Amino acid sequence: MNPACSENSLRNHLPTFAKFASLFAAVLGSIVLLGWIFNIHLLVRWFPNLVPTSPSTALAFIFSGFSLWRLRQINTIPNPDRVGRLLAAGVILLGLLQLAEFLFEIPLLFDQLLFAKQFAALRSQPVEQMAPNVGLGFLLSGLALLLLDRQSSRGFRPAQVCSLLAGLIALLGLIGYSYRALSLYRVGSIIPMGASTAIGFAVLSLATLAARPDRGIMVLICSPTTGGAVARRLLPMTILIPWILGALRLIGEEAGYFQAEFGVSSFATSIIVIFTLLIWWNAKLLYLADLERERTQRRLAM
Repeated sequence: MNPACSENSLRNHLPTFAKFASLFAAVLGSIVLLGWIFNIHLLVRWFPNLVPTSPSTALAFIFSGFSLWRLRQINTIPNPDRVGRLLAAGVILLGLLQLAEFLFEIPLLFDQLLFAKQFAALRSQPVEQMAPNVGLGFLLSGLALLLLDRQSSRGFRPAQVCSLLAGLIALLGLIGYSYRALSLYRVGSIIPMGASTAIGFAVLSLATLAARPDRGIMVLICSPTTGGAVARRLLPMTILIPWILGALRLIGEEAGYFQAEFGVSSFATSIIVIFTLLIWWNAKLLYLADLERERTQRRLAM
């Protein structure tokens, strides 16, 4: 595949992804909030064994989605979108309040006061009170939105760093749920992050990066160079392959097909073999692309 074609296709589709992802975050929060308002448990907790999402978490997703919707367009005027920045500041405030409640043990009972009847109906079920990792995720997401167009003289963009850190929190949550490893999405003995919250963070993090496909680290990923081609091919694999192999190992050990020692050794061997093949495949494609480039240059020279 021509790297330039891949670059143009990716760069053209990323803003569209950011558009629909911002709507997804806003709709996700709105569904949960409507579930609390009308006491519809299915909207608050999608499956019986999942942790219900709190109203404050839903509100933060609504703010995040609409903020990204307004800020995703590159402003051609000196003053950025004030409404979008104000919504981002609201996300930061919600995250800071939850972190303050965790660090200083200050009980903030806004959700219980506003939805006392609904909380009483779910008394036997733990409700996610925007756990500390959730509060940190919203703090990072809000900072990413607020600093979306900030860049240092050396090209450093703090918004992308915040988005990647928020995405890491989401990835830990998703892996924790898929592996049933509670410690990956819960801090101490506090009620853990909900599965829908982890999905929302993942989508929001990717959308914030996609909103500026020609800035910062996204320049390399979307570039028509050999480095951009390698990044586009290998980055998804570095996440998906270990995740899938780890799940297969866990399933095999729990089913009693093999012991833990064999599981660890087979996991390591599979990683080595698969990534060796991936690197060889990419090297071959880049080698053929360089040969084609040399032939084109010789034709042009003649």
